[in-house]
Amino acid sequence: MLKTNIPASTESAISHFAVGEDKLDQQHNEREKSKLHILRVGNAGCMTGPDTCIGACPQSTLARFLGHQLPTVGSEGYFQGGVANETIWEQMITAADLDFKCEEDIPVKHTLPSGTNITGRPDMVLGDYKGEEFIPRLVIELKACQAANSAAKKLLLEKPDDKHLIQAAAYSMFLGVPAVLVYTSNVSGGIPNYFTAREAGTKEVSFGKIEFQLGWEDGKLYYKKGNARYETIVTQQGILDFYSNIDRMAKEKNPGLIYQDMTDIHGDMLPYNPRDYSDINMLVSDDLSFDQWIEEVRQVCGQSYQIKLKKKKYVVVEPGYEVESFKYVKSDKEIKTFETLAAARKFVKESK
Repeated sequence: MLKTNIPASTESAISHFAVGEDKLDQQHNEREKSKLHILRVGNAGCMTGPDTCIGACPQSTLARFLGHQLPTVGSEGYFQGGVANETIWEQMITAADLDFKCEEDIPVKHTLPSGTNITGRPDMVLGDYKGEEFIPRLVIELKACQAANSAAKKLLLEKPDDKHLIQAAAYSMFLGVPAVLVYTSNVSGGIPNYFTAREAGTKEVSFGKIEFQLGWEDGKLYYKKGNARYETIVTQQGILDFYSNIDRMAKEKNPGLIYQDMTDIHGDMLPYNPRDYSDINMLVSDDLSFDQWIEEVRQVCGQSYQIKLKKKKYVVVEPGYEVESFKYVKSDKEIKTFETLAAARKFVKESK
């Protein structure tokens, strides 16, 4: 006998999800505490000169090395999409009957001459078993594109992100095997950026995947897209020097020791200043004394405001969600707009 009267539940599935999300965030924060003074492959960069680098922002990398990271409120969806992408890849590679290891099962560690460790957990490594021993043969670095403009740049314009290439290259270097960087587009719809759409020759982007194969020749990185080969200015020594300089920045108490170069991975001049898109650099000047810099980093990492450059103005935003009893939706609130970065920084400092 079927029930004909089934009242709607007052129990909220989204509330349960949010509780789990919060607990996982707390667990992540606890794990971060155990990684104090450890450098990460996830923050890989490469020196391009005595005091310039490409890839990860050195000031953000230094802050994380010292135990400070901006809140992730508002970015959980990107992280969850990445986890889902990795889970699907694990299912497909398992179905392909290939041996592989992921994340914690195949940790990477390299020790600098100073004694400081660089550690990482590659997304996926294919390999072969020799008895009980797993022999790596290919690193697969997985990235999920969850925004239409990002998906269009990777899938349609076929342009990998420099930071992602250097991260995959670092894993390749430390494991001694080639790497593949794979982007998966999880979006389908209109491309919001006019210039990206014009360059792509279409206003739409859809689901799909694209891979870039990485290799080393005489310690210098190159990558391939199909049969086409592209040279880069990334070197193995340059990556090691980047990490050594982060270590020096901490030990010599000099947050401005190195800074992001205005060139891309091919050595071409960028049309923008990458420092304008670094969250830590936007919030805290590296011209300060180390003690003042680290104190201001600690303060900004304990609050939710960020500063974004929009149409040549500095906008203080608060990432988060609009929450109702039956839904929550990502929403970045624009708090106030300023003509100068100094004024925006002052507002954030005095507001929290």
